[in-house]
Amino acid sequence: MSEIGGLDGKVLAVDGEANLQVGYCSYRKLDKGFQKLAPYYVYNDNVVLSLNEMGYKREFISIECKFLAERYVEQFEVFWGQTGKKTTKQSFL
Repeated sequence: MSEIGGLDGKVLAVDGEANLQVGYCSYRKLDKGFQKLAPYYVYNDNVVLSLNEMGYKREFISIECKFLAERYVEQFEVFWGQTGKKTTKQSFL
């Protein structure tokens, strides 16, 4: 993925849980109190909700809906802003 030009991403992870970091993403950490929040991914007009990410078994549901994707981006930006910490690529932990 890192070979795709212009690829950019933002990742919020609970403190201590960003095991694999990639150069095209910016990282910020949330306090452990956010650990029970359900992970989700947003790209273009798609929202991907994680149903199960335990071990090698990963199950997701993908919803293509511009309105829903915009709402999830707004929610993400609130959490991103609450971290109160500016980050650069791969400066998470």
